[in-house]
Amino acid sequence: MDEVDLYSELGAVRSQLVDVLSLEAAGVLQQLCSLLNAEEQEEVNRTADRKGRVSLIVDLFRDKNPGTCRQFIQTVCMICNELPMQLETRLMSAAGDGNPSEISPTEYPSCAPDDPSHSFQGKGV
Repeated sequence: MDEVDLYSELGAVRSQLVDVLSLEAAGVLQQLCSLLNAEEQEEVNRTADRKGRVSLIVDLFRDKNPGTCRQFIQTVCMICNELPMQLETRLMSAAGDGNPSEISPTEYPSCAPDDPSHSFQGKGV
């Protein structure tokens, strides 16, 4: 699948992806956030509500180069517990046949400091 299809497919499933990721555990969202640069992480941490943070994370990856966007999609598919098979299939198809990155949950720094006001485990959606 070419780059245009990658971005158009991510755009097509964006709403569903945000809904699903909003239900994931804080650790999953921290892992995804850790793929962002420090400035982007700060922007995410300034966003007050959980769904807004998730939406911003997805949008930030939609603006990245194809390789980084694919890495995000592959990571989502590897670490998300609540990802419906239909959505996972669409995402992996859009990401192409590249090998997923070898990612271990212990390799990720926290997206936000241990300050509870920055935790993804707030009131939820």
